[in-house]
Amino acid sequence: PQSISSTKLNKMRSFVVLFIFSLFVSLSHAIELDFCVGDPSLPRGPAGYSCKDPSKVTVDDFIYTGFRVGGPTTNTFKNNVNLAFSDAYPALNGLGISMARLDFGVGGA
Repeated sequence: PQSISSTKLNKMRSFVVLFIFSLFVSLSHAIELDFCVGDPSLPRGPAGYSCKDPSKVTVDDFIYTGFRVGGPTTNTFKNNVNLAFSDAYPALNGLGISMARLDFGVGGA
């Protein structure tokens, strides 16, 4: 039976540690980009607004109050849709998502 020399074993361990470390570094960068709060004062591009300076990000950038009150349901279909995009909710910037609240009136479709 062949045994692995301690030198080869140490090299393999070093490689595994380096691989795991590089994986964590690359993932942490991706997570950092997911929190790009949009700055509506700057021009909008295909991927959304440019990122706001992190030192200027406030709690209000992550709060959207547009869903607190239902909209009027007096139209033909007796429903109303409130939408939240990155224009009104800067925390959604660059994530490729939006949120919506749908209100139905009595007998609404």
